[in-house]
Amino acid sequence: LELASTFLCSSQTCNNMRNRQLGKKQWQWRLAQFLLQNSVYPALIIFLWVNWSFRNLLTAHMLGDVPLSDEPGKYVGLAVGRDLKSGSKLSLGILTHLNTVFPSEDMLENQVRSLISGFDSSLFQHVFVIYDTTGLPDGYISKTNNDKQAGGIVGKWINFSNKMEQLKSQGLVSKYIPLKRNSSIPAAVGSRDDRVYDTAMYAMYQLLMEECQSEYCAFLTQDIMAHGGGGLQHALQALEKDKSLVFAIPPLASQGPIWNTKEDLQIRGKFMRFDGTKPYHVKLGVIDQQEVQKNVSCTFTGNVRLSTRYFVASRKRFAASIPFTPIPGNDAFFENHKGLAEFTSRTDCLAGNNGYLLHPPPWHYGKQLFESCRNIGTLQQAVDSPNNLVVDIFNNMIMENWTSACDSVSNSLGQTT
Repeated sequence: LELASTFLCSSQTCNNMRNRQLGKKQWQWRLAQFLLQNSVYPALIIFLWVNWSFRNLLTAHMLGDVPLSDEPGKYVGLAVGRDLKSGSKLSLGILTHLNTVFPSEDMLENQVRSLISGFDSSLFQHVFVIYDTTGLPDGYISKTNNDKQAGGIVGKWINFSNKMEQLKSQGLVSKYIPLKRNSSIPAAVGSRDDRVYDTAMYAMYQLLMEECQSEYCAFLTQDIMAHGGGGLQHALQALEKDKSLVFAIPPLASQGPIWNTKEDLQIRGKFMRFDGTKPYHVKLGVIDQQEVQKNVSCTFTGNVRLSTRYFVASRKRFAASIPFTPIPGNDAFFENHKGLAEFTSRTDCLAGNNGYLLHPPPWHYGKQLFESCRNIGTLQQAVDSPNNLVVDIFNNMIMENWTSACDSVSNSLGQTT
């Protein structure tokens, strides 16, 4: 049955049906129409259609229908059109902060859902959430049991833990664990001990050395957003092609044919830098969906700086490579560590049939964007259809431009209803 359904449902038409996440009955009816129109073994089609196991097999591909399990072959999410066996190669780790201006629980759920759905989605054997406990008092877990009305950071912990339990019950999260700030980690990786700037260093070490047991492990911070499923599989492909790599950066919105040098200064003059003055301080680019449709291939560029916002890593190669050669000065911070470049590749494949990742505006501009968009779903719809939206060379959304996009989405929804 599994082989038959994979064969019958391998076309892009069928994949598109699933990706729209239609209701079961509506989806099954459209699938039946598609199969009958293509006249592929009608007797087999009828048998599979009425067979209860076949229906369960199909619906197992839908979001949230696959139970969490530590058994080989059981996955948090199943992406359409992927070999099921490849799911055991990749797990996901997410670093989140409880004491943040961002809607962390909603962003985290949206991130997982957007990575396991869409036309360029990924399979994850497990999803680990590593949360920063900064500001939480000793014994904070027991405090939540005794004071359900707790406010401040403990109240945020209560909301967070309730949300994580909910996501675990839905099969979207495997495990949520506190960040370990072990003082031996900086020396172990060959970096400076900076607990503010390099929080991600501790989290990724914890993921790669303790939690993730898959061959490859993806790492993202909670605020990363995904277009079309994020395209993590392309970074995984780079690691499989080049065994000398430890890290591969997935496709980003700031890469690809979106830059126009002649118009750059004109575009920058429209937007404020982080101190409120104009023009914007770094190069900007406009995402043109019609243009990126022309670019359908991926390339891999080696010897690039690692970003601890997002990467896919080989955990075995990481363990074999540390400590990386320390470099004096500020470059010894893990993200700026020049010794990592020779082990890192960037994936360049922004295209209409490739997913990619992007980052909200940093600091107070990010807060303004989320307040203007009112909910993460509205912003995600803008990410799903980003034509003519602007990002900077560091892959940050531009606050004024994306706020307008949220307004357009909200107005469209208002007109629809």
